[in-house]
Amino acid sequence: MRHITFGRKSFLLGNEAADAVIKYAALLAQNHTADTVTLNAISSDGDEVQVTILLDTGGPIMSETTDSSQPEPENSIAVSYIEARTTQLTGFSVAVPDDGSSIADWHRDAADDELSEV
Repeated sequence: MRHITFGRKSFLLGNEAADAVIKYAALLAQNHTADTVTLNAISSDGDEVQVTILLDTGGPIMSETTDSSQPEPENSIAVSYIEARTTQLTGFSVAVPDDGSSIADWHRDAADDELSEV
């Protein structure tokens, strides 16, 4: 769980969602653009809430660890959206083999520019 501070407000997000938001905010700033993201969070009062964040070049946002024992809010849809937008902005995505092999088991054959298993 991560404690997010945005402006004068703070809330708790799950680790995956918090990491995605921070990385996405940095990418948006690098590209001089903005976006809004709505996430499920836990307010400073302990209530389940939805937060909509405007991520842009002028909006400072901070993530810090917490020892909260509350369950992480569900944000898989928001994280998927952030990952899709990240792919659009960078022009590439990271592919992970789904056959149980690791990235280290694969290499690019420069002769035909195809990935093959080692």
